[in-house]
Amino acid sequence: SLTIASNKIINFPKTLTKAKKLAHLDLSANKITHLPSGTEKLKSLKKINLSDNDITELPEKLFTNISIDELILNKNRISVLPKEMNKKSSLKALLISHNQLSEIPASIGNLKQLELLALADNKISYFPIEMGNLKNLKTLIISNNPISPNELDKLKKLLPNTTIIF
Repeated sequence: SLTIASNKIINFPKTLTKAKKLAHLDLSANKITHLPSGTEKLKSLKKINLSDNDITELPEKLFTNISIDELILNKNRISVLPKEMNKKSSLKALLISHNQLSEIPASIGNLKQLELLALADNKISYFPIEMGNLKNLKTLIISNNPISPNELDKLKKLLPNTTIIF
């Protein structure tokens, strides 16, 4: 494990992309604006906390790292999720509340192991029908988004065994 939280770091330390045995990485509460390519090479990484930074976009390859179980991206400035999400992903928790997301890509349905999805305090008004593929999803947090009653009803039908917090 490595914690480098609250250090006013602006750039993701590229040397970390060479830490092949790193399992937990906490870079929360810094000033990081983007993730470098190479983060997908961290094959032992199980948990990464990048909350409370200034990240605006995520590298397309981030969701191709099939070893990550927990990805925490709360309190950033992310407006778009990568379009491609790996079907072999072992991601169980994706926390991306308090960002600027306005849509969720259809490929979210590929994250078959996902148990917790936190999307509170974004700008999301529509969810793709592929959300119904998230059979292991136990909790979906979508509070403080501009979601219509019809969209909420759709989600409840797509995810009948999921606790939806809105």
